[in-house]
Amino acid sequence: MLAANLVTVALIVGAMVLIDPAIATIALAALGTTYAVIYLAARGKLLRNGVAESGHYAERTRIVGDSLGAVKEILLWRAQPLFVARFAASCRAISRNALSTLAISQTPRHALELATLCALVGSALYLGGGGGRQGSWVASLSFMGLAVYRLLPALQQAFIALVRIRADRPALA
Repeated sequence: MLAANLVTVALIVGAMVLIDPAIATIALAALGTTYAVIYLAARGKLLRNGVAESGHYAERTRIVGDSLGAVKEILLWRAQPLFVARFAASCRAISRNALSTLAISQTPRHALELATLCALVGSALYLGGGGGRQGSWVASLSFMGLAVYRLLPALQQAFIALVRIRADRPALA
């Protein structure tokens, strides 16, 4: 999925550069910088989430193994609540870490959509105030708006994939 999104991003960027290199450069620099800053700010948290999540998965697996290995003793001593409580605590910790990682991956989406909309409206007001020919800038702005709105989901999916890779890195080590 990451590769497909990167190809989509490259094709959209190529089309934007062909139409208007200056606006394309500004738009891409703004989007790229925003995603890079958010990723760099969240790297440590993602790695900590991944380490904690891997530890909790190992703990949960150990709990299941212990309980299956001693089924007779657990039933005889009526120790099921102890194992259920330990298993539930491990599952809650896994869910908290997964939710934190998901929140980090979804953070830039809405903020960038709002910023993009404001930039397009601001560009239209700036270009429309010049009193020149409207046909050329309206067409260019329309294409750039469409391209950026097609670019945002692809960038967001690539960002989500990178966040997931960073968070899952400890499990692969």
